[in-house]
Amino acid sequence: MDPITLAITAALANLSQDLIRDAYTAFKAALQDKYGVNSELVEAVDKLEEKPESRARQALLQEEVAGSGAGQDPDLLQMANTLIEQLKELSAGKVDITQDVKIRGDRNIVTGQGDVTVNE
Repeated sequence: MDPITLAITAALANLSQDLIRDAYTAFKAALQDKYGVNSELVEAVDKLEEKPESRARQALLQEEVAGSGAGQDPDLLQMANTLIEQLKELSAGKVDITQDVKIRGDRNIVTGQGDVTVNE
């Protein structure tokens, strides 16, 4: 998962915290300023806000981030990484992140830190 999608997804689970809510609001405003309020990227964020647990909406956001080039924007990446760092500090370094990763082929190595579950 790219840093922008990760930051948004993790922040949505922690909007009850003032620091996270303020950073998320500023990050979303930056996306709106750069891509427009009615852009597909911002609409994907809005849809994810409605159902943050939806893997389909998370995947849609990830697709829009990739398609828009937002994942290559240094300013947005810095804001996303700052938000991720704030989330880590909030929970003493423990942030629940769920990712669906499809891996094909033989002899693949998957690593993770903490509790990692691999479903075959």
